[in-house]
Amino acid sequence: MKISIPPMTLEDLDRLPEDGNRYELIDGELFVTPAPRTKHQIASSNVHDFLSPFVKRHRLGRVFHAPTDVYLDPATQTRVQPDLLFVSRSRLHIIQEKGIYGLPDLVIEIISESTYRADLFEKRDLYRRSGVPEHWIVDPDEGYVLVYRFPESSEPLRLGPGDTLSTSLLPGLEIPVTAVFE
Repeated sequence: MKISIPPMTLEDLDRLPEDGNRYELIDGELFVTPAPRTKHQIASSNVHDFLSPFVKRHRLGRVFHAPTDVYLDPATQTRVQPDLLFVSRSRLHIIQEKGIYGLPDLVIEIISESTYRADLFEKRDLYRRSGVPEHWIVDPDEGYVLVYRFPESSEPLRLGPGDTLSTSLLPGLEIPVTAVFE
């Protein structure tokens, strides 16, 4: 849910209460997300259960799940908490104690009623503008995954039942789309 208030800074964001909501700042604009629904959590867990063991087994980097603060460009008033993200082994230096300071290789957002607009528009545009190489949008209500490969294309690949999710960032990883939503 988007709240209309004056632009905020990262310092303002740090002063918000710990109340169970997720707070994100995009170019000074506050986004508040309540606790996710069960469909969201099932999809998040399922994707994580495919990604994390694969990445560990092949020593490809690190997988994180929300809430993990990501500062795509530490010079801006932007801090997001993607549902899942992957940082490749060659870029592990961007992982610091308080969050990820730089561009993850892969960012995954799982949309829900309360995050629909932010995930499909604001965050997608932010990731593209920032230079995130790949961005997945998972829709547990409709049962599809949109795959954006920036800057290769601004048009997503739409995957649904019967399709397999894969990425050149993680050669050999194959996730049946139906398994994301089971």
